[in-house]
Amino acid sequence: MGDLHQSTGIDLSDPAKVQLVRAVTLQFFAAKARQLSIEPDDLVQQVLVAIVVRNRGRCPYRPLKGYTEKPYIYRVAWQTLGRMADKRARWYDIELHDTHDSLCAAARQQGAFGDDLHTILAAGSGHLWETRTLTKKKSQTFRKDDGKKPRFDLLDAHSQLALVEVLTVGAVRYGDRNYLNQGATLSRYEAALQRHLNAYRRGEYLDPDTGRPHLAHVMANCQILMELRRDIERRGTGEAND
Repeated sequence: MGDLHQSTGIDLSDPAKVQLVRAVTLQFFAAKARQLSIEPDDLVQQVLVAIVVRNRGRCPYRPLKGYTEKPYIYRVAWQTLGRMADKRARWYDIELHDTHDSLCAAARQQGAFGDDLHTILAAGSGHLWETRTLTKKKSQTFRKDDGKKPRFDLLDAHSQLALVEVLTVGAVRYGDRNYLNQGATLSRYEAALQRHLNAYRRGEYLDPDTGRPHLAHVMANCQILMELRRDIERRGTGEAND
């Protein structure tokens, strides 16, 4: 499993780097997020997740002489906001900052390449404008009645990856599904869930012990609680609330 402490990538175990991501994201995109009915803090959290994924993927941040991480963060925040807007199925026009071109040019050299979700169509009044519209679906003859079936396509791939990474850390330390062994109680994992949630609410995004997001630990503890409760009920041991 990858390590956050590396020569490339933005080290989000450093609180100063997390603050930089937050500052850049809010400086350039807080107003745009509100226009799209997206909470700026939600955007910041998704940008942090996107950077974690990029740190371990094919386009991590690479230092560029004469620049801080700012252009890279700007680019990631821009793409993340576009994805969040797409998921809400909205039409939108976003007025971009005057320095958009120069920031993106530097970001490309820092490794922020890949799928460009946005196309610059026109420039005017000293600003760049980007337009994104939704394509209407054409009528199709194929039909499949999936209305009552679980929608696995609604799962977010980044969140899934973060969850699996936390579960993997636990498996390496304690063994696969160690929480199903005799003696495990729901209250232990309820407490762990609350600790991670409290840390996140106090502004700490990454768990200092694992380097993974606290919210991923919350998801992992939710899964453990559900699986452990089923196992306790199946065994009929009456340990559910011990």
